[in-house]
Amino acid sequence: MALKAGYKGRIKIGATTIGGSTTWSYSGSTREMLEDTEFGDEHKTFIPGQIAGGDITISGNYLMDEDTGQQLLKTDFDSGDPITNIALYLSETDSFYMTPDSTTTPASYVTITNYDNVNNDKSGTGSFTCTMKVSGKLKPIY
Repeated sequence: MALKAGYKGRIKIGATTIGGSTTWSYSGSTREMLEDTEFGDEHKTFIPGQIAGGDITISGNYLMDEDTGQQLLKTDFDSGDPITNIALYLSETDSFYMTPDSTTTPASYVTITNYDNVNNDKSGTGSFTCTMKVSGKLKPIY
């Protein structure tokens, strides 16, 4: 699945908007296939392994005098805590978004693995990038 938001994209963690004109891409989940036979067999059979989530790459802009979303990214990065309430919108006017799948056992979540430092300048607009690792999988909400 290669989703990519356009210039109307939006990212929210809970009720906090991370940025405007935000683009994001998701590399998709993968499932490792484990060999179920002895080594050296001519015919090999495989069994499904655990689902591994991919990466979410985000870039966008924000008003530098309103950096609440950027501060939240920093707090979540520093804590390393799982984020379950992220919404990745393709368009800010659309109700379609991707979010961690809470129906899986264990529940899916994302963790921030890279982000830009928050700028101290409070005038104009700033740009940011962020990378998140998905543990489990994302599901679409319509």
